[in-house]
Amino acid sequence: MQAPAINSAKELNYEVVVVDANPKAVSDTKGEWIELYNTTDHDIRLKDLKIVGKKSYDVQFTGDNLIKKHDYILISRSKDESNLEDVDAEADMTLGNKGGTVKLMLNNTLLDSITYQKAKSGASWQLDKTKLSETGNDDVDNWCLSTSKISDQNSDLGTPRKENIVCPEEIHPCENENCSNHGICQENGQIATCKCDAGYTGEQCEVDINDCQPNPCENGGSCTDQVNNYSCKCKDGFKGKNCEINIDECESNPCQNGGECIDGVNQYTCNCKEGYIGKDCETEVQDGCNSNPCQNGGTCDNVGQHGYTCNCKDGYEGTNCQINHNDCEPNPCQNGGVCVDGINDYSCECPEVFMGKRCEQADPTLFRFEVSSNVGRVDIEVNTEDYQYNYSIDCDGDGHFDAENLTDDYTCRYTETKAHTVSIKGKFPYIQIESYTSQSLFEHRTLRVKQWGNNKWESMAALFYYNSANIIFNAEDVPDLSKVTDLHHAFAFNNSFKGSLQGWKFRDDAHLKLMFAQTDDINIEYDYIKKSGDIYHPKNIAELMSLILNKIPLGKIDTSQVKNMSGLFSNIDYNDYSGIEDWNTSKVTNMSYMFWNESRFNQDISGWTVSNVTDMRQMFWEVWRFNQDISGWDVSHVTDMSSMFFHAFNFDQDLTPWNGKLNNVTECQDFDYRANSWEDENKPYFPSCTP
Repeated sequence: MQAPAINSAKELNYEVVVVDANPKAVSDTKGEWIELYNTTDHDIRLKDLKIVGKKSYDVQFTGDNLIKKHDYILISRSKDESNLEDVDAEADMTLGNKGGTVKLMLNNTLLDSITYQKAKSGASWQLDKTKLSETGNDDVDNWCLSTSKISDQNSDLGTPRKENIVCPEEIHPCENENCSNHGICQENGQIATCKCDAGYTGEQCEVDINDCQPNPCENGGSCTDQVNNYSCKCKDGFKGKNCEINIDECESNPCQNGGECIDGVNQYTCNCKEGYIGKDCETEVQDGCNSNPCQNGGTCDNVGQHGYTCNCKDGYEGTNCQINHNDCEPNPCQNGGVCVDGINDYSCECPEVFMGKRCEQADPTLFRFEVSSNVGRVDIEVNTEDYQYNYSIDCDGDGHFDAENLTDDYTCRYTETKAHTVSIKGKFPYIQIESYTSQSLFEHRTLRVKQWGNNKWESMAALFYYNSANIIFNAEDVPDLSKVTDLHHAFAFNNSFKGSLQGWKFRDDAHLKLMFAQTDDINIEYDYIKKSGDIYHPKNIAELMSLILNKIPLGKIDTSQVKNMSGLFSNIDYNDYSGIEDWNTSKVTNMSYMFWNESRFNQDISGWTVSNVTDMRQMFWEVWRFNQDISGWDVSHVTDMSSMFFHAFNFDQDLTPWNGKLNNVTECQDFDYRANSWEDENKPYFPSCTP
């Protein structure tokens, strides 16, 4: 395509920034559109698209790791139809978080390709502030591009570096695409697509298909992945492409004098006719029991002049007790274990992730979960900036690790339509688990935790976030949370949750913001919690949260033993707060995020005892209606009040009685950010930090 001159071109300006995760919705009353933010994933957006004239513009994205697409472009004119220049549009594309390339299209014309890196934990990429304006004639195909480089920032409105790009003479989309040297780039107009070599897949043929997943090798054989192929190393006694053939040791007819050969695994035995003994029935018995014909401890009885009968010990059979009875038939070993026959006994050679006499027990050190049959891919995502890793993973439940000693992300891919059990062993202090179906990010699926194992978690932030799944806890053990201080979004944005938090030991300083946010159907057990009459007595936040999620009336909960109330009501759409004013909070040390985004909360909690609380960060974040007098609180032990009244639009109480009690507060940034109704003379003074 020939590019027009610069001075008669359309110009597209955009910025790419990293933003903090902050799900919210904002409406523009001037126009007719709603701008949706959900930036915990990697989001790329077009905003404020200005269109001149009455032409129709279609903005599209194509590219790598596209896991969610809103199938709309919001284009709405202002209510004053005479002003055709005030037209807004938005395009939203969520990207996989492993990095990749996105192509930006305008009316099926390639404008640019954007390569993005993996964002830091809790951040995302955004394409922001996009404007299309006419600088010359009205031909939509005439354009040039002014773009920015991606800047690695962690702020709401980072200012990226800018770089002008001159419109090219001609676009060849395959010019800079080598398909990872495992495919051929094909041009379709301005679009480049990769036709992958056999054995490779992915948008850029970057993925070597693991032909050992699931393991095709039978009878304990080990698999080695090759390009579009595999090889099996068989155990002794087996052969074949998949070690499916038990080698016939009787093929050479080793048994003499009419003896019957019985094939085993890497061995054979001869069932000799009466009158013959020996491994191959090579010795003739001529004098009954005098020649000791009974083997393996069998006792001999003479029969007639030269005959005899052998009485075999348990585990042996045959004329001369020469045959070890095969205790491996039928095979007692489970979960792919290989049976080894013994004497009146057997042993099982278990795959790496199983143990026990019959391989019936999963290794108790493993973290194990099962995904439903419609899942085609599971991503294990790590954070190498903050944590160290060394883990092994079995993707398909065959008991053999598909990859070992991993230190970075890993993807399990499935072609078989069946449930798959994923087992992880080793050191993985923080991971995010994302599952995908072949149809849609939002197609229902089930993710069932079968065992937590002995992994020492250091964070559970967003562990199962946004899987659109039915989360089920069947595990009989509980996770080790002794090092975990962050569980925000751990089970958020799923279809349902079913299970129990019984025995979970959250730290008193753990932050539980939005732990179950936007998970619609929550069925969490609470019958085990101590009760006297109709009053429940939770002893920790796990039990208290279980009661809250079951909508137990707040006036029937004795909170006198609870020390942590972090994130307790954060974005769970609670309806009736009556009774909360009488809660005993005398032992509570952590109230961070407690009413986060619960805009309807406005209960009188002036009588609470908060003298032991040290953390009140974001306690009333966007609690728009709250305006109660809490000036009598003893806040002398609080150290963190950052964003405590962030967007608390209606709050206007006199908190100057707190003056002199805030000497321990070292974090108070954005304490009253956009609490627009609050008069300055009613705000407290912080001697050690600046709000």
